[in-house]
Amino acid sequence: MKNVLVFKAIIITIVVCCAISIFLYKIQKQKEQVLIEKSNIASDKLNNLQYKYFLEFHDNSHQITPEMKISNISEDTLFLKDIISENPKLIFYFSGLTCESCVEAELLRLKEKVKDIDSENIILLAAYENIRSLYLLCRANEVNFPSYIIHEDSFGLNADKQQLPYYFIVMDDLWMKDFFVIDQNAPDFTDKYLDIIVSKYFL
Repeated sequence: MKNVLVFKAIIITIVVCCAISIFLYKIQKQKEQVLIEKSNIASDKLNNLQYKYFLEFHDNSHQITPEMKISNISEDTLFLKDIISENPKLIFYFSGLTCESCVEAELLRLKEKVKDIDSENIILLAAYENIRSLYLLCRANEVNFPSYIIHEDSFGLNADKQQLPYYFIVMDDLWMKDFFVIDQNAPDFTDKYLDIIVSKYFL
């Protein structure tokens, strides 16, 4: 009888040990999977940042053609150079293919910066097919700085080929300066960029 009890105890111990081992194995595999997913996310972010910096490097110091035409919400047509002065202007550019939530996030960010940058020094440029689309966007988001559509498809930059929104500074020489591609997955970078722009040009 004693041997039977001992045998049962051994069997139970083995079963419990196996169950614990299987449980610990599953926990370890879950941890490994989480680490792999985090590593993949980090790798994707790094690749995105590397590509973003590549675009910024190639598109910086691009000169806007003096013949580029724009239209305001009142449907007045003029040359882009006509709204640029010797004072720096911060341009926010996007196309009709830029995600709406991305544009709205940037408009909100810019409205928060109006206290540091006079609203007349912020210009919204959109590659929209019609004025009405721009009007509806500005009305819905209570935009209080100058807004225009460009008559060209884009500025012809590498970032335009990827349909990416961006910022840049321009003055009366029409050279794009401090070009910055917006990454919605890295909003802190955009905030830091705008802080730098404020301290560099508007203080």
